[in-house]
Amino acid sequence: MVESLNQMHQVANMNEYNPDPAAKKVKYIASIIYLLVFAFLVGGSYINQQQETSTQTNNEDPVVIWPEVN
Repeated sequence: MVESLNQMHQVANMNEYNPDPAAKKVKYIASIIYLLVFAFLVGGSYINQQQETSTQTNNEDPVVIWPEVN
């Protein structure tokens, strides 16, 4: 039982600390790609929402309020 706990602890330590610089570079590149994709999706959704809102307001009949003349 103690031996299996030690093995599990060693595996956990291997996942936390990886001195390989290539692995760091791959993680860094993957994180940059993730952020770019996320920014593209969020930005596209925001732009689409803004265009739908402007289209809805442009299609409505304008309301003209005339000032009272005394």
